[in-house]
Amino acid sequence: MSRNIDQIIGNNLKNVLKARDILPREISKKMKIATSSVYSWLAGTNQIPIKKLQKISNILDLDFKMFLDQNLKIKKEVKIMIEKTQND
Repeated sequence: MSRNIDQIIGNNLKNVLKARDILPREISKKMKIATSSVYSWLAGTNQIPIKKLQKISNILDLDFKMFLDQNLKIKKEVKIMIEKTQND
């Protein structure tokens, strides 16, 4: 099943937010828009205006063109380091 561009953008955005532990309401608050708009973009049911996509990209510090890539791979790595402190 082929996906349209709105679904590709929504899926990529959803995966980036998930990898960065960012909630849709955090994006909507920074953009001063309704959270329901963000959810409709994530679902791919509404088209995201290019200026809004650019603003989200700026918030996330990503190139907006990445969201257009239907083969975008997102990898999350968690590194936990435990070190013993030395008392002098």
